[in-house]
Amino acid sequence: MPARRKPLKFADMHCGVGSLRLAFEEIGAECVWSFTADAQAERCYRENFGDGTFHSDATDIAAHDILVANLDECRASARRHASARHTYDTVLDIICLRRPSACLLAGVSATANGASIRTVIDELARLGYFVRRATLDARGFGLPQARQTDFVVAFDRETGFQFPAAAEKTVSIDGLLDPNPADRHYISDADRDRLIARRGRSVVNGNKWQLGFVTHGCANELRDAPDSPF
Repeated sequence: MPARRKPLKFADMHCGVGSLRLAFEEIGAECVWSFTADAQAERCYRENFGDGTFHSDATDIAAHDILVANLDECRASARRHASARHTYDTVLDIICLRRPSACLLAGVSATANGASIRTVIDELARLGYFVRRATLDARGFGLPQARQTDFVVAFDRETGFQFPAAAEKTVSIDGLLDPNPADRHYISDADRDRLIARRGRSVVNGNKWQLGFVTHGCANELRDAPDSPF
């Protein structure tokens, strides 16, 4: 009888609230290390997944097969440090030190810094990784939201990996909405007014920030960034 294959181990770098972790655990991978520099995200992450894998030191990383990193949190951390290279270098240093078999970096296309991502791709190639990059829209993968995400996938050997093709038919949000939601799921008048006020401030500051209510079709991604198409 063949030996049972051990689950792949992954490190969740700049993990945010854990969306990428959910995806990897769904296919049976085991998270062995987590890190975020965002205090609010850390509280949410610990509440959802516990404290067992969480570390406060970005360099004290457990051995792993796959490194996963959230580029959106890299960008937010770069704002705090006034340098995108600060956070991307941390990711690259860990890849260079631990040499995982594969890496996955992901971030919303509208917020990602193209030059910084290009630098990361070039550095991964210099380290001997075979790199693939694609922009995928959530609408083509079973979610009723117009959300484009950049994915960078790197392997330590040529695997022939290809990104999946998007489905031609999209899902409508009305198939997911509860027709009779409990009162606790409704937004309060105060929260609604705060969102409307924030939209007004963003417009004054030159940002395009759209707030709307959707009951059919796909929701547009909410963005608060200059030059956003929404």
